[in-house]
Amino acid sequence: APAATAAPATPPATAAPPATPDAGAPSAVQHVVLAGGVYDEQGAAVDGAMITIRSLNTAASYEATTVTNAGAWVVNDVPEGVNVEVVATKANWTLRKRVGSFQADTDSRNTLNFGAPGNRPDGGAAFFLSNRPEVIATEPAHAAEKQDPTALLYKLRLSEPLSDSGRKRFEDALRVFPANQYASPGGAAADLSAQDDAGAVDVEATYDYVIKEGTLFLDDAATSATVSWDEAKTVATIELKAPLIADKANAAKYQVGLVASAAEEPEIEDLQGKQLGTSDAGVLSAYPAAGNLIRNVFKKGTLAIDDEAGSAADRWNATHDSVATFKLSKDAVAPTLAAIKVNVIGNDTRIELTFSEAMAAHDDTAGYFDAAITTLANYSFAVAEQAADLDLDLEGDADLPTVNPGVEAVYGDEDDDLEAEFRLVDEDGTANNGQTQAGDIEVKVSPRNAKVVWITIEGRTDWFDAGLDAIKGRAEGFGDPAGNDITDASADAHTPIGNL
Repeated sequence: APAATAAPATPPATAAPPATPDAGAPSAVQHVVLAGGVYDEQGAAVDGAMITIRSLNTAASYEATTVTNAGAWVVNDVPEGVNVEVVATKANWTLRKRVGSFQADTDSRNTLNFGAPGNRPDGGAAFFLSNRPEVIATEPAHAAEKQDPTALLYKLRLSEPLSDSGRKRFEDALRVFPANQYASPGGAAADLSAQDDAGAVDVEATYDYVIKEGTLFLDDAATSATVSWDEAKTVATIELKAPLIADKANAAKYQVGLVASAAEEPEIEDLQGKQLGTSDAGVLSAYPAAGNLIRNVFKKGTLAIDDEAGSAADRWNATHDSVATFKLSKDAVAPTLAAIKVNVIGNDTRIELTFSEAMAAHDDTAGYFDAAITTLANYSFAVAEQAADLDLDLEGDADLPTVNPGVEAVYGDEDDDLEAEFRLVDEDGTANNGQTQAGDIEVKVSPRNAKVVWITIEGRTDWFDAGLDAIKGRAEGFGDPAGNDITDASADAHTPIGNL
């Protein structure tokens, strides 16, 4: 072994910098030589990589840069025992960052590698550089908690710009999937029915509930998911304008991933034609079948290779995730009925109930989830100040709902002048369960606004007359997607009938 290099002499006290040292900083800093190598995922040396070193201790400032020659680098006069940040990067390659402190020892230098030569594993094998693109960070960060389900912006930061076609494919490939049962009520993703908080579910386009770029929420272009890019074309922001499903007692979990396109479409590549992610089997040169999840796209927050990595694919798989996850805040706020409106639509009467929040959430297949109203019990209404020629038979007939005439001030105080209450029921006399029944009552969320629920009385326009001054409605049995039922105190609303 070479003889130990003597440490530089300690400078005299008068030469010490005037700045007050950080707590725990050495009073007299000695120096060491720091060297290492830079390798790619295949274990090949990376020439021309830039190494930047800077001290993280203000009492021992230090900064130096160098460039690798055949993968090797060396820097002198690194402060001993001081935390320094070492960054290795190369244009259009990944960036890797390591932090450590170093002591003088019997050797003439300390070693810090980025990657490992050949198939040899060591402490730096996970920090290899690559000229393949990757998602280096997300915002919210992976495994973030308590995200707002009503207004979520999700950002993905890439290690380098993609080609024009690769960027378009990236937008098309983005997906947001449910990752536990609280994000997928009503069995929309059957295989999540028992998933409380497992690891990220490995999706392969098997779920009905998927949010993707350009997808219309409730057939409304104003609520479609959109993707935008920053000026450098390295940060993609997906805006989820439609509310995500939350839960009132548990944290709903979601995951973000990308899926492969049809074989004839271009894949996601950078400006040098290098591909993002891997195949199902971890192969670097091929993508999975169209619609299946592209694997190993996201750089892990903590890079580590536990076992010997025998190939480039092995190393890439060991240091990258297929999806990133986040959790929503719990939603314990019950909806309220904000307004009621009555319209005649063709041969039908439509009652529109507007609630304080969306009453359904996005479903890529059907356009909306009706899970929010499947527990519907009934709908009650009260009418006021009828004209003499009103032809609505409040005593009821075989085709009309049950009516209880003469009940004054059913809701609120007597100033409301409400004269009669009636309740919508099926023709067989049982409470409507929120499902469509031909010729009777249909209940659905408006395809234009998820806060509006339509109750359509099919084939009848004579339920309400222009002679009615007002109608007051009560919505019972409604709940939001989180499972919060509407309360008695917030179930009432009334409106003029002048539009009939």
